[in-house]
Amino acid sequence: MTTTKAMLTLLLIPMFLSFSGCLDEVVRTTVAPDGSSVRTISAKLPTRHVPEKLFPAPTDSTWSVEWKELVEKDAKYEFVARKAFRTPEELERERSASPDSGVMGLSVSLERRFAWFFTYFDYEESYTYRNPFPDVPVSRYLTSEEIERFQRDAEDETLKDKAQRWYLRTQFEFVYGRLVAEARRRADPALSEKLLLEKRDECFGTLVLTDSLNHAVAGSGKRPSGTGIQSAHDLLRLFADVLGSDAVLGLEPAAAAALEEIERKEEAMKLPDRWAYAVQLPGLLLNTNSDVVEGSTASWKFSPDQVHVGTYVMRASSRIHNVWAFVVTGLALLLLALVGARPGLRRRR
Repeated sequence: MTTTKAMLTLLLIPMFLSFSGCLDEVVRTTVAPDGSSVRTISAKLPTRHVPEKLFPAPTDSTWSVEWKELVEKDAKYEFVARKAFRTPEELERERSASPDSGVMGLSVSLERRFAWFFTYFDYEESYTYRNPFPDVPVSRYLTSEEIERFQRDAEDETLKDKAQRWYLRTQFEFVYGRLVAEARRRADPALSEKLLLEKRDECFGTLVLTDSLNHAVAGSGKRPSGTGIQSAHDLLRLFADVLGSDAVLGLEPAAAAALEEIERKEEAMKLPDRWAYAVQLPGLLLNTNSDVVEGSTASWKFSPDQVHVGTYVMRASSRIHNVWAFVVTGLALLLLALVGARPGLRRRR
């Protein structure tokens, strides 16, 4: 029962992942003019232990690891991992050669382009969330433009509500789909598959309404009335009122099993609470999709919520002057000028 209660909380609270403690991860990539780079991953932690939900994390012994002692209220240690890459290709291979998290994919690309007077650098890093509840596409709740806006501003209340409603719907569909399959298998005239399908949206709407009322009560500081959902039975009781049939209560084993499976999937989805990313490119920063730029460094801060709705992409481009190319070109022009002037000098003589 404890497991089911915990899962009902996850299903009914319209939010994304929320775990005890706060883990902020900092990732910084510094690119040199020759295309080499240094990547640093760090996190402040209460104990000298790297949590499993750290992502990305050093993948092998080629990373140098350092522990720093801190004098902070919530963090006693800072974990710092660092690795140098000789070429852009080495940096890209670091991610492609290592296994991704079961729920998250990460790709990094760095292109160095030579154009005589200038050398250009194009950096792109992207996070892709692999939704374990794929039955409901996010496009049913958010347009591509809204996804982009939400990824820039996760505090937009309207977009946050849409994103949370979508995620709640994905979990609802996972559970409800199991109920439909079980009703089909049983072929009980008192609870047909057709009835469940017809009432699917109404059941979800009632679930959302109940959740909203529970949150309103909690926000007012009043004690719950005792009508909240605390078990798979309570969830099916809610659906029974919509379906007009208590036969759905007989599907409690299927509902409990679905909720427990959600819990297992959620456990595997643990990620840092927030990421702070920065890339420092050589030379003049030309463009980036970051809102925070300091010199030639572009920075991003984002949470799993902003990755859940779509691939989160970080881009930056810069340019350096090839001084030697200007010198060589100047000398070549001077030489051409001198060669061109020689016939005239001869004629004057």
